[in-house]
Amino acid sequence: MDIIMIVLLLAELFILMRNIASRAEMNRLKEEAVVVHVDQRIWVKVCRILCAIAAVAIAALIGFFIAQGETAMLEGGLFSWLALVLAFAFFAIAPYTLHEWVITEKGIFIYNVGQLIPWGQVITTGVQNGKRMKKVVLQIKKEQGEVFKTRYQMIGTEDLEEANRISELIRQFVHALDRKKIYKRTMEERATDLIAVRQAAAVS
Repeated sequence: MDIIMIVLLLAELFILMRNIASRAEMNRLKEEAVVVHVDQRIWVKVCRILCAIAAVAIAALIGFFIAQGETAMLEGGLFSWLALVLAFAFFAIAPYTLHEWVITEKGIFIYNVGQLIPWGQVITTGVQNGKRMKKVVLQIKKEQGEVFKTRYQMIGTEDLEEANRISELIRQFVHALDRKKIYKRTMEERATDLIAVRQAAAVS
């Protein structure tokens, strides 16, 4: 049983570190991004806070038992307790989500994938109008020998209007001969919108 829990613990640690690295790379790319999309859903934020509280509470309980010398409560199940702490920590710090991605001049970075997908590898996009989530589906080139490469990737959006807008923007980048012009134009539009918001806030 301990061997199984140790393997589970190591797997959780590996996934956690991978997702932390993916989030760090995404944060780095935000500075040059045309579009930055982060998960703003309230229920997700609440769940992450609850998981963080649970992780801290269980870790504190383990520490208390060890400090008091009451290790009988942990005997035969220490790795199970640690795996539980790490599981809660994973959902609190770096859970998987389709709503974390950025679009840059060079390609689209998807948090779940953990890498930048160059525009040259994107074939086309489409919109999936699900009941609970609106998604943009990307069809990716799969070269010979790339056995484990996924041909389709998905990114989550707030609503159908945003999904259609992002899908169209991605298609423009894919088919453009001069992506720098699209990048510059989109950044200028973004700056104009930001100035308009600030002016409206100042007037009010």
